[in-house]
Amino acid sequence: MNVTNQHPTYVEHRKLWTIVQDCIDGQDAVKRAGKAYLPMPNGADKSNYSRYLERAQFAGFTTRTAEGLYGQIFSKPPVKEGEIPPLFEQFLNNIDNAGTGIDQFVSDLIWSCIAKPWVGILVDHDPVPEGMSQGEKEREGFTSFLRWCSAENIINWRYDLINNKYVLALVVLQENYSVVLNDIFTPVQKTRYRVLRLFDGIYIQEVWEQVENAITKKKEWQITETYTPTLEGKPLDFIPFFTLPAKEPEKSMLLPIAYLNIGHYQLTADYLNLLHFTATPTAYILGIKPPRKEVRKQIVRVIEKEVTENGVTTVIKESIPEYVIEFVPDDIKLGGDSVLIFEGDDKTPAVGYLEPSGQGGSQLVASITNIKSDIEKMGGSLITPNKKGVETAEAARLHKTGENAVLGSFTLNSSEQITLAIRFGARWRGVPEEITEQFNYRLNQDYDGELSNADKVNQGIRLRDNKEISQLTFLIDYLGLTDEEAAEEQKRIIEEEKIIESTELEEK
Repeated sequence: MNVTNQHPTYVEHRKLWTIVQDCIDGQDAVKRAGKAYLPMPNGADKSNYSRYLERAQFAGFTTRTAEGLYGQIFSKPPVKEGEIPPLFEQFLNNIDNAGTGIDQFVSDLIWSCIAKPWVGILVDHDPVPEGMSQGEKEREGFTSFLRWCSAENIINWRYDLINNKYVLALVVLQENYSVVLNDIFTPVQKTRYRVLRLFDGIYIQEVWEQVENAITKKKEWQITETYTPTLEGKPLDFIPFFTLPAKEPEKSMLLPIAYLNIGHYQLTADYLNLLHFTATPTAYILGIKPPRKEVRKQIVRVIEKEVTENGVTTVIKESIPEYVIEFVPDDIKLGGDSVLIFEGDDKTPAVGYLEPSGQGGSQLVASITNIKSDIEKMGGSLITPNKKGVETAEAARLHKTGENAVLGSFTLNSSEQITLAIRFGARWRGVPEEITEQFNYRLNQDYDGELSNADKVNQGIRLRDNKEISQLTFLIDYLGLTDEEAAEEQKRIIEEEKIIESTELEEK
């Protein structure tokens, strides 16, 4: 039995979360990973690769998309529905017993969950001495609180069938903490595991730490603390741990963009490397002997000699090191500060510049452009540069439709789990159940792009493109614009088409 065991799904997803998180953290994180994201070119050594890596540039597409998604969710404040008496309000204003309000608490966990969709909210309570009343608990500071656990720390879990219903029966949380020992300026980093589990239908917590075995003198994981939480003097029959946005880990909605972002990074690195060697002409001189440099080499000469001892002559071999000087051509360098010298047949030397064509550069540029286009389509207008002319309201909405379908599901599921955690935390704090059960915490789902009307909009696009309805009918009946808004929008569309057509003619 090993408390450090990791769930197979956790192992599978963690490497994907790392990719997304590195891309969100940006260039420093991606470059620290080195060859994981930027393989070493064939024939390069460590020195070459170091310069290749240094020249590379990582664009912040994933970061900007994550910030855009986060901005959509919190473009409007979360809504709190239901009666909130003083005790409930006190709980919401200090949700984690560290002074954090519920909105900031949720903001932090949602930002983490966008990159790594496997966040947990543990509803916990300070251990209460047996027989203590609610008033005594409040006076002594014993109270309930919420704490959120990031994806990396929820390493194992299990659902069991109990009373014909699958319920959470085990959760293992990895907790990294620091302790001050002899050196107050250098805390010692340690790890322990908090196990939440159902035992004979009762919820218990166990803390596992490494302890030295008295017999073997080896450190092993042992239970150092056990705690049975109670509500109104009775143990709980469920684990108050709520996972977002689903019951199992998921791939981040940003993963496809992160993959493209890394591909863009690799192509850009190759392109910048190509420019480094081809953008600046190199001087050359033809018709004189190239400079040579002296190279001192050691060679070993083997000689044979006879040795006579006690009337017996034997032949032995002896190695004698010798040093010779060789003249070899100097290293060839490219770049504006270099001069190449080539020995030719002409009696009169010639001087000129090498101007490499940089074959392959255009293909790299085309690939980079294609990847940027794919990223823009995935991320919508969040990372799209200004287009020629004015983007229409129709285009702006359609850019958002697919993205919002995923984002809407994410926020809806997250809102439900956050609500359940708050309800139980408040109930444990002493708020009456009839009040907590009427409370709801809702994240914003009112995004640009007519999320709830996506199917209708797509149907309207097909009808319009097939000439079955007019542009004006589409704007009014399928996008919900008023007659005045539709007329103005149609005017803008016509003007934009004229601008684009005019620009294209100028470019030709």
